[in-house]
Amino acid sequence: MKPSIKRVCLDMDDVLNNFTMHALSYVTELDLAPDDWSKYSPWWGFDIVRAANELLGWPWDFAGGYTQEEFWTRVTEKVWESAPVSKLCSKLIHMCFYYFDPSQVCILTAPRPEAGCIEGKKTWVKKHMPKSLQRNVIYTEVKHLLACQNSLLIDDSDKNVDRFRLHGGRAILVPRPWNSNHMVRDYDEYVLAKLESYI
Repeated sequence: MKPSIKRVCLDMDDVLNNFTMHALSYVTELDLAPDDWSKYSPWWGFDIVRAANELLGWPWDFAGGYTQEEFWTRVTEKVWESAPVSKLCSKLIHMCFYYFDPSQVCILTAPRPEAGCIEGKKTWVKKHMPKSLQRNVIYTEVKHLLACQNSLLIDDSDKNVDRFRLHGGRAILVPRPWNSNHMVRDYDEYVLAKLESYI
């Protein structure tokens, strides 16, 4: 008999919102729809800076492209707080609140070190999330510290998901072009079906 889930940890960026394409559109000044993943090549992996450079027509090894520092400096507080809500967001939160007490659901998000990131994320949460989730936000890069046999992480990062599982937790990898689930096409349905399988 599998242990019952007592804690659900929801990633924010590219799970509850569409941060990546939004940030790429802002920095590159290209007209990129926030949920049009077809513009993001799986070859770029979890490297948004390479994505920006190649979208601008610069090869990955072009010396004149954005550096990590240059790219992330351009991602201001305004960019973080204005990330569009994902189509998955409301369905995922509704399902979590249906099966779990709100106190069992939290947002688990990794902050960038640049000024404005946490402030922008806090504004985004206040603007878009129900009050119960506004109180349950954890900012950390080490998400696996919350892993246990009764906890479930829903995240778009292979690294986060693998580490969470390694430390005894369970996890759902949200399909995105930059992860190993990039071949899945029905993103939302896949995640919701996986979540239901843990209930």
